[in-house]
Amino acid sequence: MTETARETGLPVSRGTVMWPTLTAIGCLFGFGCAASYLVFLGLPFLLAGVVAAVVAAAMAAVSLRRRRRLRAVSYLVLPGVVVASVIAPQGVLGAFVRVGQCLRLLTHLRSYDAEIERSTLPVGSRFKVFDWGGFAGYNTFLIYDETGAIERPQARAWRGAEDGGVSASCAGRVVRLTGHFYICDT
Repeated sequence: MTETARETGLPVSRGTVMWPTLTAIGCLFGFGCAASYLVFLGLPFLLAGVVAAVVAAAMAAVSLRRRRRLRAVSYLVLPGVVVASVIAPQGVLGAFVRVGQCLRLLTHLRSYDAEIERSTLPVGSRFKVFDWGGFAGYNTFLIYDETGAIERPQARAWRGAEDGGVSASCAGRVVRLTGHFYICDT
C-alpha cells in the first residue's frame, strides 16, 4: 500500500477495476427506466455504454500487454454486457425494462388507483386500460384486471368494446407487474 492510499483511507485495487462493472449496471438500469416511458429515450444510455465498452476493451488490451490478467478481465465486463445485449436483447435489456416499468407504476400508483375507484363496475370485476404510449407502431398498455382473465388466451373477446380491443390483442400475452396490474406490449 502506498503512502497516499494509507493517508486517504481509500481502498487499494488488488488488480481489478470496478468502473466497467458499475458503468454496465448504470447503463442497463438507465436504459430500463428511460425505455419504460419511450423506447428511444433509452438510446443515449446504450450509446454511452457502447462508447465506454470500446474504451474498456482498449484498456483491457493494454492490461494484457502488461500481463495484468485480472485487471484485463474486469475491463472486459462492460464489452461483454454490450455484446450480450446485442445477441440477446430481450434477456439482458428486458429485465431492466421491467424494473423501469415497475418503477413507473409505483411512481403513478395513486393516480391509477383513483381512476380505478371511479370505475362504475362492481368491486371484483373492475377493469381499466392505461395507454403508456409507444413509438414506431410499438405500444405499451398498463392493464388493471381484478378477475385476472386477461392472463388467459381464451379471454380474447372479453371486454373488447370497453377497452378499444386491447384485451383482444393482449389476452394471454400479459406480464403481471404486481397485484392486479399487468403490462402488455403490442
